[in-house]
Amino acid sequence: MADTGYSRQGPIDPTSNFPSRVIEEKRLLHLPDWSAIDLPKHERKVRAKFGVNSALYLPLLRNGACIGVLSFARNKVGAFSEKEIALAESFRDQAVIAIENTRLFEAKQARTAELKESLEYQTATSEVLGVISRSPTDAQPVFDTIARNAARLCEAQQCLVSRFDGELLHFVAHDGATRAGVEATDELSPRRPLTVASPAQQCSLAKARRYRTLKPIRISILLRYPVPPVCGARSPFLCFAMESL
Repeated sequence: MADTGYSRQGPIDPTSNFPSRVIEEKRLLHLPDWSAIDLPKHERKVRAKFGVNSALYLPLLRNGACIGVLSFARNKVGAFSEKEIALAESFRDQAVIAIENTRLFEAKQARTAELKESLEYQTATSEVLGVISRSPTDAQPVFDTIARNAARLCEAQQCLVSRFDGELLHFVAHDGATRAGVEATDELSPRRPLTVASPAQQCSLAKARRYRTLKPIRISILLRYPVPPVCGARSPFLCFAMESL
C-alpha cells in the first residue's frame, strides 16, 4: 500500500505509534481490528488517510537487538491467518539476512579502503626514503617527490613545498602548479613571514610558526579568496587559518 509515513525519521515513542511499540517490546504485534482499540495519534491519521483497519508488525531482530520493523496493513477488518503470519515471518528473516549481509559488505569495503589508503601512504613514504638514500647530498629530488606524492594522496590540484630556515621561507618544489604560478612564487622567494591582514600572508605566518615549533597544526578555518592574475591558477586559493597543537 502507499507510504504511511513510517519511513520518516523520528524518536522511538511507543505511545505515539505501533512500530515504536514493536521496537521496544521486540515481539510480534497483531491487530486484526483497529476500530476495536484505542489508536495512537499517528495510526489515527493513517486510518483516516488510507483506510487501514488491520495490521501485522514483526520486529527485525539481530543478536537480541531490534534493527527494524516489517509492517503489513489491510483495509479490511480481520485477523491474519497462521499461514500468512508464517509467510510474513519468512520475509522478516530474509530481510534480517539482507541487512546483515549489507552491513558485512560495507564493513569489508571500508576495511579494504583503509588498507588501500595505508598501503598508499607506506608506498609514498618508502619512495621518499628511497630518494633520500639515493641523493644524500641533494635535497631537491626529495622535495620533488614529497610534492608529487602529497598532491596525489590528498587528491589536490597542486602542492607547493617551502623550506623555512628560521627567518625566511624558501620555495623549493611544486606539483601541478602552472608556469605563471611557479614564476610568481619564485619572485617572492625567499620571503619573511609577516603578521598582516592578507589571508595568504596569514597562512604563511602560520606555516612559519609551525616550522619554528616543529609541532603539528590544527586546521580550524577555511578561507577562499580570488586568485591574483599573476599566479595563473585555475581556481581560487584555499587558505587555512591554523594553530599549533
